Amino acid sequence: MNEPTSNLVRLKCESCGAEVEINTASALQISCPWCRNKLSINSTQKDGSVPDIILPFQIPKETAMEEMKKYVAKRKFFASAKFKKELNLEKIQGVYFPYFIVDVNADVALNGIGEKTIKINRKETYDGKYEGTDYDIERYEIKRNCKSKVVNHVIESKSSQIHYNWEESTNNIMNAIQPFDVENAVPFDANYLQNFMAIKRDTNKDDITNNLKDDIIRHTLNQINDSLVSYDRGIQFQNNNVELQGAYYKTGYFPIWLYSCITKYKGKDQINYIAINARTGKIMGSIPLNTKMLYLEMLLTGLLVLLIIIMSFTIFQPLFFLDIPLGIFWLYLQIKIVKEYTNYNEFYEFENEEKADISDLQKEDKLITTLYGVENTSMSGANYHAKKEETGKNE
Repeated sequence: MNEPTSNLVRLKCESCGAEVEINTASALQISCPWCRNKLSINSTQKDGSVPDIILPFQIPKETAMEEMKKYVAKRKFFASAKFKKELNLEKIQGVYFPYFIVDVNADVALNGIGEKTIKINRKETYDGKYEGTDYDIERYEIKRNCKSKVVNHVIESKSSQIHYNWEESTNNIMNAIQPFDVENAVPFDANYLQNFMAIKRDTNKDDITNNLKDDIIRHTLNQINDSLVSYDRGIQFQNNNVELQGAYYKTGYFPIWLYSCITKYKGKDQINYIAINARTGKIMGSIPLNTKMLYLEMLLTGLLVLLIIIMSFTIFQPLFFLDIPLGIFWLYLQIKIVKEYTNYNEFYEFENEEKADISDLQKEDKLITTLYGVENTSMSGANYHAKKEETGKNE
């Protein structure tokens, strides 16, 4: 492969301002993957950041199209009419997205307040009727200090991918289809861009430092989870500190098959995406909802549930104890429909996949106070709840 970057040209979209790189040996005109505006060689921008590594496309377009068709077919009933009318999966694009790949060592200090239940009290009236439940609890000051090491941590290096605004763009979808098999990356060569396009990196390592520190904290919490399980009511971490002791940064292009469409959300344009990890085949999408159809379904099924509840109090009194579970199940189904279509809160849980280790763990738990008769079932202001399963690595 000769002259790896000689045909690499950067184009700027006049509609949304995105910068896209293509190999002019194979294409002179493309559609912007963000807003679908047509870009031509006349939109050329100078300069460009050449990445260190690249993961070539492994899944062919035909396979990606078939998987997207299956994905959409399962979600057509409540899909918006505009989406179904304009759906054309022939327009899916192969796009290389930019990432930082970081190996890092850090000193981590976590500080917080945690609560644990010491007694559950059942409250009853004088004649023995159930009146409610309250809790006796202990509140602790918690400190955890350790050294953390993370290898091949992947961070988006396109600014619009670092900052999410779901009302404007469902770009969390591209994050959710990770992980990529970084260990199989090869040195960058522009020839891999033939028939594809690439999104230009517009950040440097200083721009992602805060994100990196936040990710290290997530990794650390995952590693020390078992030492926090006793705080069943939750923990409020605050004033945490991460000191980077050494970090090695690489830049890379990773492949995604992408379909995008523009619909209205709260009266404004919203870009919806369906994306496939072109290495693993993992798929995720945001299908715009037909809200009128959804509201009609909620009304009809809600009335049915209400009718069943009324009947349980009149005709089928022995079944009245099923009313609350039935209502909860109905609510669960409505949330499930919205989530399966939009995936608005889906993100890659990297802490469960990437390689990370901690050492020199120091623990300090100091009792602050004991409280009696607390009515809340969990700690107010808690921002971390330890997982009950054995996911942590250190006691």
